[in-house]
Amino acid sequence: MRLFFALILVLLCVSCGGGGEGGGENSSSPVPSSSGPPSFAPAGQVTPDFGGIWCIPVFDGTDLVISTESGGAVWAAKHDLSLNRTGAIAKIADSTDTAGGDTIADHKHLFQNGAHYFTFSISGGGSGGYLYIVKTDSGLNRIAITTVVSAAPPTNDMFMVGDGTNVHVGKFVPGQGHRVYSFDASLISLGSVDIGGGANKHANGAVAEYRDGKFYLVAPDTLAPGMNDNVNRIVFDTAWNVVETKKSILYDPGMITIVSALTWHPSTETWIVHYGRGPGAGGGVLTRSLFDANWDLLSSDAILAGTWTRPHSVLVGDLLVVGYDGGGVKLSSYTVTDP
Repeated sequence: MRLFFALILVLLCVSCGGGGEGGGENSSSPVPSSSGPPSFAPAGQVTPDFGGIWCIPVFDGTDLVISTESGGAVWAAKHDLSLNRTGAIAKIADSTDTAGGDTIADHKHLFQNGAHYFTFSISGGGSGGYLYIVKTDSGLNRIAITTVVSAAPPTNDMFMVGDGTNVHVGKFVPGQGHRVYSFDASLISLGSVDIGGGANKHANGAVAEYRDGKFYLVAPDTLAPGMNDNVNRIVFDTAWNVVETKKSILYDPGMITIVSALTWHPSTETWIVHYGRGPGAGGGVLTRSLFDANWDLLSSDAILAGTWTRPHSVLVGDLLVVGYDGGGVKLSSYTVTDP
């Protein structure tokens, strides 16, 4: 009988202690919040009823707000999360806002602290020359406009990023990278700083995201059609000093165009990048590349056939919304699921 109870006790101890990879000291270790990158299921796709080029979605805490360009002007309107337009189409800026009455070409858009910010370039001789920034309230009513740069091409394919307080506009400096102009919430200039050059040289057609006290810039080496091989990442502190030098995060010879969509997925600690993959200036297949928190490539997949370019993205809860253009503007949404 004693032998029987001793055997039972041994069996109980073995089952409690565990074994193999999950046992021992590791059994009390915290469980990671995610075991891999998220997955994406198509949720919707629409053709907005305004605009012909550039399609930028932002979220104002209640609605999606989509900005586009047509007729040399920037337009915006509110949409619900099913991508239906719910508000009037507002004219944000047109040629009456520019030096010499020039038409607008290229813009960026963000929402921060209850206000929308739009930066835009004139068309100029194809490379712009003047760069402006407009602030509106949440209802898209203009509050202020100011000039970022005057008579200083190129100003096309700029980037814009907010840090939770101030707004930063990156103007392309060929052969170097960007000159970043910073503004407070009242559009008062805070000065400028040059970034890039040397080992950190990069091109326009870039995008930046601010997170945890750092700016993460993702940029190509060049926008020359069929000539760009890399997507690069550079990390800066709040004063735009480099804290992590340029790193190629995706190599795809001659097939990488404008890289303008960057979104952080917090629960899986994944960076989401979109671009048009193709050898021409018009972009190509809409492609989604995923990177872990260390910027190591996890996957790169074609998500929409055709010739698409200038993608921009925003994450609203578990919904990823992507705007892009190519023969018209488009919006697509995806339900994002943790692994």
